[in-house]
Amino acid sequence: MQVLRAGDLAKIRRLLQAWDRKLIGKHPRNGSLTDTIDMYTATGCRTAEVLAIGWPRLTLDTEPLTVRIDRTVVKNLEGKLVIQLHTKNKQIRDLELPHAVAGMLLRRRIDARSELVFPSEVNTPRWPDAMRREWRQALEGSEFAGLKPGLYRKAVATHVAERLGVEAARDQLGHTGLANLKYYVEQAKRGPEAAAVIDELFPESAD
Repeated sequence: MQVLRAGDLAKIRRLLQAWDRKLIGKHPRNGSLTDTIDMYTATGCRTAEVLAIGWPRLTLDTEPLTVRIDRTVVKNLEGKLVIQLHTKNKQIRDLELPHAVAGMLLRRRIDARSELVFPSEVNTPRWPDAMRREWRQALEGSEFAGLKPGLYRKAVATHVAERLGVEAARDQLGHTGLANLKYYVEQAKRGPEAAAVIDELFPESAD
């Protein structure tokens, strides 16, 4: 499968929701797999960038809702996961968020026990490998088994590029040039604002 489309993302989302409803012992999962992947769709960010998002980087009390992408999670010399105060390419991106994730973010803000939006179950930075392992388990046995969550970047980039052009997709993903974007996008057209375009990738009742 070269590019995930809105229909594919909806099917995957149902699988993630089923995974999140399963119990760990007597306790339900915290729902974070679906929520985290929804933020992938909303932003097109890298895994380590999504997991580094903290509440101070979000504006949820005014329109439009935005997120600042200016840090990432990395493993330090001691082998511990820490928040690095810049992204892979040291870019700062302020992204408008689609309405589809507003309810999810407000819910998580009310229940938050960490400064991180998508922390681990013990409220520490979440390991990308652990999240990818849960992703694989959630999709096991389905038509999407073996796919990597990084394909969401390609899905967002292609959708934005088709509607707004390649440069808009570049800005959304945080590429410094257009050459690296060739892997992510196909045909480009122009259209409405990126947040509204990305909203089209969500089912009508996303939260």
